[in-house]
Amino acid sequence: MKKIGMILFFLIFLTACSKESITSDGQIIGISNAKSDTKLQIKITTEYINIRKEMSVTSDIIGIVQKDSVFDVLDHDQVGGYHWVHIKTNNNLEGYVASFEDNIYYEFINEEIDFMAPKLEINVESINVDSFSEVTEEYIESIIQYSDDKDPNPILKYEVIDEGYNYYLNIEVTDSGNNKTQDTLKLYVNNEKLASNGNWITYNDIRELRKKFLSIIRKYGNTEEYDYLTNTYWKMNFYHDSTTISVFGDNGWFTGCIFNAKEKNIEVEACNDSLGAVSYEEFHPSIATQEQSAKNAYLHIIDEFEQTGYKLADAFINIES
Repeated sequence: MKKIGMILFFLIFLTACSKESITSDGQIIGISNAKSDTKLQIKITTEYINIRKEMSVTSDIIGIVQKDSVFDVLDHDQVGGYHWVHIKTNNNLEGYVASFEDNIYYEFINEEIDFMAPKLEINVESINVDSFSEVTEEYIESIIQYSDDKDPNPILKYEVIDEGYNYYLNIEVTDSGNNKTQDTLKLYVNNEKLASNGNWITYNDIRELRKKFLSIIRKYGNTEEYDYLTNTYWKMNFYHDSTTISVFGDNGWFTGCIFNAKEKNIEVEACNDSLGAVSYEEFHPSIATQEQSAKNAYLHIIDEFEQTGYKLADAFINIES
């Protein structure tokens, strides 16, 4: 009889414990660790947070933690816009809980951890100026608002992103915990263009670069405008970001090889003889001298022009747009 009574008592005890550690919808509740004065811990500040198996909001939920419970921090990291804390509860649930900028679900204990990125608000849709010199830090601060929850003086940085014919200003704010927030807005600079060396140059600067380029290429053959150079056995077409070099054999202008050149990198594109396409290896011996002459001329042009402090592409910046 005593044995049966002990069994019933044990079952009642287990049932009571189970009700205390499992929610009404079947979630296991993580039991708080003992509070420490030395360990890095978190205290839950919202009604509950899901414990997930991995650092992802789509990862399996293995339990929950409730408000005012305390847990030792095994590790923490910023992933996917969330700050994840790796914990192990007193009833051996091990997983991850998360907070993000607008929903802080826990606070760190015994150590100041700055995991929130600064806030950044841009008050204009684009910047339109005549000269980039107008875009100063004071100007940037007049069109944005930024702050941080812990750092009273977050660092403001900005840089121009050149995407072909479009410019964007990338604005970045960094706090003392190295948390960063950034955003971009369209940048219109009416009277200047951005050169390869980072300088802003005017239409007149670009015209002067083209005159310099023209004086250089005329040493090597005949020219038409600023972008076409011919010799007896080759011709070059210069573009904004590349050059096409056509090298011909003794059979005339319809047999030869075409090369694409970007800065000092020259690669063959295709070769043709009187019957049609042919491999470079097969055709190369018949134009080896002409090919070397064309490549040498191109490389000399590049080297001499770069003594100006600019790249060849800068001479071909579109000065009309």
